Amino acid sequence: MDLAEYQQINDSFERTLVFHLGGEAGFFSEFNNMVLAMLYCLKHKIRFVLYSDDANFKVRRGWEDFFISFCAEVRQSEHRALNPRQPPDRMPIARQLRIYRFKRTNRIDFLTHELWNRFRDPGLARRRFSFGGRGRVDLRSAARILIAMIWRYNAHTSSRVEAIKRAVPMSGEYLGLHIRRGDKAREAPLVEASRYLDKAKSLSSVHQMFLATDDYGVVEEAARDHRDYSFSTLCLPSERGYVHQAFLRQDRTVREAQLMRLFASIDILAGAECVVGTFSSNVGMYLGMRMSRDRVFGVDQEKWGIC
Repeated sequence: MDLAEYQQINDSFERTLVFHLGGEAGFFSEFNNMVLAMLYCLKHKIRFVLYSDDANFKVRRGWEDFFISFCAEVRQSEHRALNPRQPPDRMPIARQLRIYRFKRTNRIDFLTHELWNRFRDPGLARRRFSFGGRGRVDLRSAARILIAMIWRYNAHTSSRVEAIKRAVPMSGEYLGLHIRRGDKAREAPLVEASRYLDKAKSLSSVHQMFLATDDYGVVEEAARDHRDYSFSTLCLPSERGYVHQAFLRQDRTVREAQLMRLFASIDILAGAECVVGTFSSNVGMYLGMRMSRDRVFGVDQEKWGIC
């Protein structure tokens, strides 16, 4: 399925979801959930529409700051307050009425929080999907089709990401490692770097590695303990673990530069012979959808899943 076919199918549906992108979490958490929502909408014949005007990665316009638009987008500022990511534990009657009136006025059937638990249901991973009458595929394969269609940089992003990638001193075959540190420790136990390296060594005899991490201490540790391997990275020596709240406090130009390096790192990982990471991280979940399953491996859990 190409973009034109997706748009034709998506725009044929009568009911509409407006998905609020970038309202709360890190980029790949937001992106992964957007892909799940798109798949849910395709399966249940719901038109997918995007709102990203207040995205936490925004420079000027949200999604279009970095990527080419793939669906209709709305700009009503009310989405900031009325279209949260997750369903609230309790919603006052007055707020329910505001949401009802807003949806009715703008011909919206669903907001993000109203479908959140449905498109994140682990049962979705066991379902099959078909696009335009083609054969049925599993969730991971269906997500790969969508990512190939929507992960398209605009001209500005493409030129900057390509320049960053060209500056990485690598040639020929290489392995990829993604080792997350920083505030990830609040969500899941951190895995020692040696386990990533041991897994990579068991998969290939290639001695060139690209290490994507948010903590330069991991790079130093890997280079010190595995001197027979060469390591490249885009992590800066000053970086000692990504903390999302600290990222949000940065100037927009600083956030943009960080995202450009992140996107370049992700593209380099996607080109590796194989990648070792954690499926419980959102980058690991993303790569598990973008890449073929025989090239992505987790050290925290054997199988890919919704995280």
